[in-house]
Amino acid sequence: MGCSVRLALVLSFLALAPPLVAQPAPRRPQGIYAVVNVQENIKKEQAANASVTPAELKAYFINLYQDLLGNSAVAGLALWVNWNALNPNSPGTADAYDWTYLDDAFNQASAWNTRNPTQAPGAQVAHTGFAPGPFIVARRDRIGADNTQPELACGE
Repeated sequence: MGCSVRLALVLSFLALAPPLVAQPAPRRPQGIYAVVNVQENIKKEQAANASVTPAELKAYFINLYQDLLGNSAVAGLALWVNWNALNPNSPGTADAYDWTYLDDAFNQASAWNTRNPTQAPGAQVAHTGFAPGPFIVARRDRIGADNTQPELACGE
């Protein structure tokens, strides 16, 4: 290979190297996750105002999510939501699921990410825990007197 060809290859490599090396690192969350226990916050709001409405609770949580995501030490939200809050009614009914609290958290994190494209993203983690919905609790009459559950038909 001639000297001019080698020189052309080296110069081409050097010309292409800066854009390849200058790729920005992916945005990664840095900081702590703020834990939001949805049920405990609802109880707190209801204790302060026994007639708090769903709209007022929604506004409370949106403000809470915005405040937490606006804190530079917070990398994201870790939501603790019992399943009975997400699935309050029997499956198959029109209003079986209520994703309001999760939707609001994701929407606020998404809005924060849009407003702050150069900062680490506000991430979310959701933990549903286990608390059966009222439609399951209502079936506890099927448990025998000796605390054994009778066999259920498939799909019950």
